[in-house]
Amino acid sequence: MTNTNYPELFQQIDLDRSIKDFEYTRRAMKNIRTLTQSEDFRTMDSETIYNYLQDNQTFVFFCDYLKRYIYQNVGIEEPFSEVDDVVYRTILRDSFEATRTPKSFTPTSTKWNAIFNNWLKQYSVRRSTVFILGFGLHMPVEDVSEFLTKVLKEEDFRFDDAQEVIYWFCYRNGFGYPKAVALQEAYETLDTKVLPEDKPVMKAEDILLLPDFHLEDEEDLLFYLACLKGSGEQSHQLNAFRHFSELVEEAREEIARYYTKDDGEEEADNKGRKKTWNRADISNGDIEKWICSGIPTTGNGNLMKASDSTLSRLFGNHRMSRQRLDELLSKKSPVERFDLITMKFFLVAISPIDDAAERYRTFAEQMNEILEDSHMMSIYPANPYEAFILLCLMTDGPLAVYSDIWEMSYHNED
Repeated sequence: MTNTNYPELFQQIDLDRSIKDFEYTRRAMKNIRTLTQSEDFRTMDSETIYNYLQDNQTFVFFCDYLKRYIYQNVGIEEPFSEVDDVVYRTILRDSFEATRTPKSFTPTSTKWNAIFNNWLKQYSVRRSTVFILGFGLHMPVEDVSEFLTKVLKEEDFRFDDAQEVIYWFCYRNGFGYPKAVALQEAYETLDTKVLPEDKPVMKAEDILLLPDFHLEDEEDLLFYLACLKGSGEQSHQLNAFRHFSELVEEAREEIARYYTKDDGEEEADNKGRKKTWNRADISNGDIEKWICSGIPTTGNGNLMKASDSTLSRLFGNHRMSRQRLDELLSKKSPVERFDLITMKFFLVAISPIDDAAERYRTFAEQMNEILEDSHMMSIYPANPYEAFILLCLMTDGPLAVYSDIWEMSYHNED
């Protein structure tokens, strides 16, 4: 049974966005509010949330949007439903060759056709995929922005991130991938000590608020990038890693406390004393077991493939597996908002807070502080995964419901 009397519950969601982002947010919040006030949610929360995620028509899938984008911009004459993927692969290949765009920003041995096939089947992708497509398909900046906000359900270009500023500048001016590489190299060699005296180092938010702010030419761009570099704006990546590491350590502490409290006699030593678990005793595998308990495992103990889940079209590969934890903590992959949100959800879900409304508010307030410090936008309910997290928090047993829904996704057909 779930209590859904949540007056002012959604005020924790930041509405200070562009009109485009606000419309997505407003619609998503309305859908979530309606769902949590329904009788089905009170009596069958897991099933209701799962069905909502499966049936909600407001989610835009990347593969569908990409195909429609190519179809409309190339002017294919045959009906959209009759166009074979081989047509899109050919168009992608020709366009990437013409624009001299590589398959990825990082070296990869994956074949072209395999990459194109993957894009044409993926329901969700990372930001880097959108950016490489922006160059490969010679997109104007407005189109790349649409992919970011409408399809990925993420924030628009990050003007506190030097790399994304360079991409934005290139898309807006019609420059290709080679120019982006040249500008990135120029950024790496920028000497912030030689900025003109009449142009002191400023932070991104200060420059963006200037009434005469513009990046009309390369000189303006390099000055802006020098300010970013000089003010240490790239520390937001370090902040995200710091917050994630702290959340992981807190999770280890909580799991160790639980193990110490609930150990059976089989854990006692030869003098009958129970084992006292410490944070260092908790492995990434232990964290995986707690967060991913609803996901079936294979014979060798690994989680079943993300693609086997009916939620993969909404969440992509968003799972806090031990492999993902290894990658992040060894800094082989950058910390993303999904990682921060999942770890914070876990900690709030197992906290002693009994009231669902208070639990939701606690999560939203603390999560938004972390996201802001990491230079990421606040909780965005238009994103399917974040909507999923918010809905779980509004139930009486958020972690149990989270696990139930993952388990359903491996035993339900579309």
